[in-house]
Amino acid sequence: DLKALMGDSSDNIPGVAGIGEKTALSLMQTYGSLDNIYANLETIKPRLAQLLIDSKDNAYMSQKLARIVTDLDLNLTLKDLEYQFPFSSEVYSFFGEYEFNSLLKKTDLFLGAQSVEKKQKYEANTIIIDSMEMLEKQIQYIAKAKKLALDINNENFSFAYDKNCEFVIPVQQTLTSNITIDSALAKMKQILEDESISKYCYDIKAVKHILSEFAINLSGAVFDAYLAFYLLTVGERDTNRANLYSYLNMDDSIPAVNLFYAQEELISQLQTNNIYKLYTDIEFPLINVLFNMEQTGFMIDKDTYYDLRSRYQGEVKQIEQTIKNLAGHDFNVNSTKQLAEVLYDELGLMTYNNKKRSTSSEYLEGMYNLHPIIPALIRYRKINKFLSTYVEPYMEIVENKDNIIHTVFNQTLTATGRLSSSKPNLQNIPVRDDEGKSLRKMFVTRFDDGALVSADYSQIELRLLAHASQDPNMIDAFCNNIDIHSITASEIFDVPIQDVTAQMRRTAKSTNFGIIYGISEFGLSQNINTSFKEAKKYIEKYFEKYPKIKEYMDFNVQSAKESGYAYTLFGRRRKIIELLSPFYQTRQFGERIAMNMPLQGTASDIIKLSMINVDRYIREHKLKSRLILQVHDELIVDCPRQEVVEVAKMLKEVMENVVQLSVPLTVDVSTGKTWFDC
Repeated sequence: DLKALMGDSSDNIPGVAGIGEKTALSLMQTYGSLDNIYANLETIKPRLAQLLIDSKDNAYMSQKLARIVTDLDLNLTLKDLEYQFPFSSEVYSFFGEYEFNSLLKKTDLFLGAQSVEKKQKYEANTIIIDSMEMLEKQIQYIAKAKKLALDINNENFSFAYDKNCEFVIPVQQTLTSNITIDSALAKMKQILEDESISKYCYDIKAVKHILSEFAINLSGAVFDAYLAFYLLTVGERDTNRANLYSYLNMDDSIPAVNLFYAQEELISQLQTNNIYKLYTDIEFPLINVLFNMEQTGFMIDKDTYYDLRSRYQGEVKQIEQTIKNLAGHDFNVNSTKQLAEVLYDELGLMTYNNKKRSTSSEYLEGMYNLHPIIPALIRYRKINKFLSTYVEPYMEIVENKDNIIHTVFNQTLTATGRLSSSKPNLQNIPVRDDEGKSLRKMFVTRFDDGALVSADYSQIELRLLAHASQDPNMIDAFCNNIDIHSITASEIFDVPIQDVTAQMRRTAKSTNFGIIYGISEFGLSQNINTSFKEAKKYIEKYFEKYPKIKEYMDFNVQSAKESGYAYTLFGRRRKIIELLSPFYQTRQFGERIAMNMPLQGTASDIIKLSMINVDRYIREHKLKSRLILQVHDELIVDCPRQEVVEVAKMLKEVMENVVQLSVPLTVDVSTGKTWFDC
């Protein structure tokens, strides 16, 4: 009952807005229970009574959330929960599978652990290459074998051409060696660039970047262990070497030889799990596309960058001084302790729910109208973050390099299959506020009289939802080019489509996209700033209009519960371990993943296919244009003036026809000198 009043943020229990721990304790000491408090509202101070009346539903919901159920029938006895000690080999294997490495080290838990320890499957001789003559001899064998596994790290360059021997060249030259990594790679250049010799790697793209620094263009790559491992285990474990070796039970002392075994085992598993075609048709061809995009990069205009940096640095200093003036003295604006003292002790401001002396952005938003210092603080933090996150990271590139941003596209990182970008991240630049738009002004075409061409899928996930659910009403809307948000608003609000207002359409748009992500009534009510009851009504009316969508979403959840996976249209899968959680909120999150992953994952598969086809067109037609960026559903190509019209037409045709669905895919194409113009 106490938590029903004061809430508990750590458990997401709201409590009664405006009542903190002190007031809640006082009420409980006086009245003894929540029911008794509400039965005696007339004896409570009017302001406090009104708070209780306004939040009565939340109070009783919070009481239910906070109550520990002690009479649930678990169908278990204490006997069922006993364990046998020492642990068995089955438990040891289980700990190994789920990487409970610290427990595996506690040998006293197993006593006879030696009998169940994993044994290294594969063995090979390791030979150090210590002379150029020795290397030349191995190169001859590679040419005959027509295959080469290679691994490069900070310490060694390892290679193998069969499963018997691992050859190692130390990257750092030692006193006992008369061969360096530079001379070794120079000697191997012809072999590495020979298309007829099959290459096996961990992360082909990374290897290509390393070799390019030695003026070597790696050709003939046929297998990427990371990529295959990622497709098989996404949602279960991170894609890294340690997890790969654990997965295949391999010894890290023979990385090159391991690649031959990894190729056999992983390809077999890809085929068994029906994702081999995804690997061969989408992910593997994309490696070279991404490598070329990373090498090409995106041009930055120096003058625009310096102007932008100077402007926002000036604004930060100006706002900081304004905040200090409003406080009446100098203090460290970035110190939460000093800021709390200014807000709560000196200015006497109250947090919007009186719970704590917080200086978080969420609390400041709730205090927005209490004092001019609050809007100034919010703006200061926004611009400061913008500077540190999106402007300052480019400084070194602009000053020390060739004005080209070379981002890294991560192919084996996200659970949905979407590409991510890093060093720097060009996919997270804000698009809806002025600062993000301003930042786009510094990204320009590299051609003197050229242009950037941007092509963006329109509502691709909603179109995929129409296709996957086969809902006739949604299919009809897209096939007849009827605005899906307007027609949804018409149904939700029971008005003719011509009477739909802008606000109604915004509500319908939030509902449409919310449904894709398995949004709850509470989540939708927060998004569109309405009551829980109204949001619930919108969702119910939505499913009345599109009944097949409800069936489709329910099917995805049930299928994931049965198989453990969610699948895209192209067979990409994601393990949803959240569905097995003992915690309700985690299981609910798993259900939302099951609803959304098939759509978001399919959208990522489609944009990847488009990238492959666009890159192929550019190469086959020997254009000077270059694909330089992918941001979610958008592709950007940098073009010389004479190719702009052709590329714009090509992008629309390729992207709209990359796959045939029950509804048309539509692509919006725009051009400009800068990314902002696009």
